[in-house]
Amino acid sequence: MLPSEKLKPIYDKIVWLHVYNDFEEGDADRAATRIRIRFSVSSWPQLLLVDPYTLEVVGQTGRQVDSFLKAVENVKIERPKYAENDELLKKLKEGEELASELETKPTAKGAKKALESDDLVARFRAVEYFGKEDPSELVEKAGEFLKVKNDLLRYEVCKAITAAGEKVTFTDEVVRQLEEIVRDPKDSRNPNVLRSYAIAALGACGTAESLEAIKPHAVEGKANNSTTGVAVDAIGEIGKRSKEAGAAAAAILLDCFIESTGGNTEQKQIDWYAGMAKRIAEKAHKHLQELTGKKTDFPKTYNEETRAELRKAFEEEVKDLLEKAEKASKRKKKR
Repeated sequence: MLPSEKLKPIYDKIVWLHVYNDFEEGDADRAATRIRIRFSVSSWPQLLLVDPYTLEVVGQTGRQVDSFLKAVENVKIERPKYAENDELLKKLKEGEELASELETKPTAKGAKKALESDDLVARFRAVEYFGKEDPSELVEKAGEFLKVKNDLLRYEVCKAITAAGEKVTFTDEVVRQLEEIVRDPKDSRNPNVLRSYAIAALGACGTAESLEAIKPHAVEGKANNSTTGVAVDAIGEIGKRSKEAGAAAAAILLDCFIESTGGNTEQKQIDWYAGMAKRIAEKAHKHLQELTGKKTDFPKTYNEETRAELRKAFEEEVKDLLEKAEKASKRKKKR
């Protein structure tokens, strides 16, 4: 867009910043990453308009010259008083220094300080540190951080919960927040990825109630969407971890032998899709064997015929699980 003659009138009205990662983890690369974290950028290219004083995103321009010009025209920036600006710069500098220190010389002491910081990037680095070293330190802050409208911070919290598994117990509030993200990943620039991380986290901490939030993405998801496989695994993990969820999880997994052609009509496309669908079906097969106790071989070829055979192979066992679960529920109510 930049060579366009239409943009010349605004060249000197904007401070242009090109953020580039070379992923070599040098000083410049880490600085670029901190900028991406701060502005919730996990996919690119992205073109954002940012208030230089508050660092709030005040406009998204699209990738066309006309939409860019319109976005710039609609933004009005108010210059703060010098004292306010100095305070903002001071806080930014402190946050950058704290985050930078955790990148090169991470310590528990520094991470605890960053965890309490108001700076988003410092908090991100603290979550990253404790997610690897001691996820229990995140129990009190996880719910608060999941509410922050920043994809990368929420990704990191979800990753920490997933890695912690059963070693750390997160609150019911956190579980419900994860379910809500799965249903509607609000304020996200990369909603499918955010949803996928939240589903994986529920695989580690979710309950029987979490199954309904995950179910559509396991049963109705496409084979070429990575979230589908994550959802199938999460349902299996919840079913194995929670006695109350086992039968319901098995019933959902029975529907996770997904359609093998993806609606394609050309053989080349059918074969391409079937390969991915097979990997999803293998996950469902593995979890169903573990939940029902029935062992059966997975077919060499996954197509509509073998798909139907796989479902039929587990139907009776899943029916038995559901009946036992219903009887147990009735007994529990009588008490």
